[in-house]
Amino acid sequence: MKPGPKPKSAAELEASGAFAKNPSRRRSDEEEAPEAEPRKIKKPSFLKGVAGKLWDEHSVNADLRTAFDAESFATWCVLQAEFRKDSAHMQTSRLNIKRAYEERFGLNRPRAVKPIEKQADPAEKYFEDDRPGSRLQ
Repeated sequence: MKPGPKPKSAAELEASGAFAKNPSRRRSDEEEAPEAEPRKIKKPSFLKGVAGKLWDEHSVNADLRTAFDAESFATWCVLQAEFRKDSAHMQTSRLNIKRAYEERFGLNRPRAVKPIEKQADPAEKYFEDDRPGSRLQ
């Protein structure tokens, strides 16, 4: 019979999120994985002009963790530059892709909205409080 796979270290399990649901699963014989330093993701070299400026402006707020995220975010920058150039003629499919990237990177967070004040019922002036369904019955 073949031996099973080699057990993963606690650092590998921590990186893969194995302890997220149940932190008590951490092994006591190994020390916890050190906090990873935030990596500075470099702007791809093909981003020029408006797309490059969009990267500089929005990359600080986007959740970029890997090189793949950088490529995906660069795609959003190109689509956003295209949208700014000629939004009236941009294909719907490209707009949907742009929106999906915005959701992925948290760029479409809703702004603070004033709560709607409850308006008085205009029918109140025609009825008394003893009508059917009234709260005072």
